[in-house]
Amino acid sequence: MYAHISDLYFFFDMTTNILQFDYKDDGVTHINIYSKGRTNLGRMLSHFYPVNIKHPYFGEFDNMECFWQYLSTGCKHEELRKLSGFEAKKASKSLEKVFRSDFMEQIKFANTLKLVQHKCILDVFLQSTLPFEHYYTFGEPAKVVRPKEAQDLIDMFNDIKKELIRDSHGK
Repeated sequence: MYAHISDLYFFFDMTTNILQFDYKDDGVTHINIYSKGRTNLGRMLSHFYPVNIKHPYFGEFDNMECFWQYLSTGCKHEELRKLSGFEAKKASKSLEKVFRSDFMEQIKFANTLKLVQHKCILDVFLQSTLPFEHYYTFGEPAKVVRPKEAQDLIDMFNDIKKELIRDSHGK
């Protein structure tokens, strides 16, 4: 069950009011897809990870967050291509968002490109057997926050993994 707090969601069992995982087990029981996660894989899958993506239609971006923000603002702000993830997210806050019906499809494709264009990330991604999760931790003691798009991100990476494994067995 999720408890709504502003635009963020905490996830916990409503019957016991206890978190269903221990964030300290990132890398032991799950992989947290987060720029400040405890695993290399979780950090590399983060959209803030500083590795460029070459998209066959949209061109080059310094990281996935740049692509996300470029796409979400109508593909007209070229300055978003070459920023850090943090800078791209900050810069796009003042820009008008433009709806795209294929937005998540394009994000999934770009994440797949990121993986296949960087074998070191792809190898670790395909070898990992732990389930994916997505949450942030703030402060000490840590406050665990799960953003509203977390499950979409998790499902997307699970789908990418299945497709890449399926495609590799077909070759």
